[in-house]
Amino acid sequence: RLRQVFLIEDGTALVDLSRQVVHPLLGGVAVELAVLYSITHSLKENIEEIHRVRFIVEGQERPTLAGHISVREPFM
Repeated sequence: RLRQVFLIEDGTALVDLSRQVVHPLLGGVAVELAVLYSITHSLKENIEEIHRVRFIVEGQERPTLAGHISVREPFM
């Protein structure tokens, strides 16, 4: 579940996901990458002010969503 999306002045969308989204991510790197790029692409295509997307979970920064892809830097 998507908790919130914040738009920062520099064009970064901060996407706060719930634990329920992250916990069932099975399938390895391909599934995790697909989730990250799907959300990033959808936001950038539909909201022109968004230039990059960062991900957090339950309001906290994490190194990865499900252990494979770093989310420490924004996705373009």
